[in-house]
Amino acid sequence: MSKKPTWLKRALDKKTPTLNKQTVRTAVEWHSDGKRKILFPTIRQTGLKGPLRKYNAEDARKIAERKGDFMEVKSFKKGNEISKMISNMIDKKRYNKKKHGGSLLVAKIYKGF
Repeated sequence: MSKKPTWLKRALDKKTPTLNKQTVRTAVEWHSDGKRKILFPTIRQTGLKGPLRKYNAEDARKIAERKGDFMEVKSFKKGNEISKMISNMIDKKRYNKKKHGGSLLVAKIYKGF
């Protein structure tokens, strides 16, 4: 993956809203093609400036597939690791918490491990 999905850009921007202190709450599931494992957000912003909405995993996966803004992962384990790293990256950007290795982490996420 070479480009940050819009949901990740939004989550990293501390000026954007949260939903009960959550920004994306990712999930990892099979793509509907049955061949790929994907990571996608279950919390999305409605419209450009609208409120955040929490979706169940199935609806969230369908939205991610339709928009094409999921991250393909090699395994469920790697997907969960990437999910945790994204959470740490969001904490760092939004709340100045230091939990990860900065640019190395970003490089690992975009290479898909």
